[in-house]
Amino acid sequence: VYVEALRDTSQALVKLDTLHGGNDIFPLALRVFQQANQRLAAGAYVSGVERDLMAATGEAGEVAAWLADDADEQGASRQIIHEAILLSRQAGDREMELFELAHLAMQSAYLHRPAEALRISESVLDSGSLAPRVAALFDIRRGRALAQMGDQQRALAALDKAAAALAEGISTRDPRWTWWVTDAEITWHRGMVYADLGQWHASVPQF
Repeated sequence: VYVEALRDTSQALVKLDTLHGGNDIFPLALRVFQQANQRLAAGAYVSGVERDLMAATGEAGEVAAWLADDADEQGASRQIIHEAILLSRQAGDREMELFELAHLAMQSAYLHRPAEALRISESVLDSGSLAPRVAALFDIRRGRALAQMGDQQRALAALDKAAAALAEGISTRDPRWTWWVTDAEITWHRGMVYADLGQWHASVPQF
């Protein structure tokens, strides 16, 4: 029952963020994650639900990390997402772990840590057997990192590769969280790539 309630709470927090933004919702999301994480660490659960609780707590961490990022609490977001990645990995929840790694790569680019963003993205892409929209997302992250490193040709090629993957439509292998990976997302990031390269004449029309 607690695990189901935790997952429902995570979804409710996402909806509240859409309505109100991260500034007001982040403290609540952080409390939810910390309480679940403490219960997990203390062993205050029935043994048979350990894996499910670990996975649900990892998901709660992803939500809290996203809300922290939305509230521009970057230090908190990085700390939480590292904890969430560990939990999801231990739970064997590869889909959520990939979502969390995409978050970390996004934040690395936002904080102008392109080498870090590139390492994360390429390590996932090199792991193989990714769902098409997941691969597209990491190609977007890779493109942003390459642009910040001044590699225009490879940056735009990465975005073109992501766009081609999306053009094939939604695969049955695509996780539910990839619903927001759209052509509009790629167009926005293409604008950011040109901005990172200092080419504002090409950036503005994308936005």
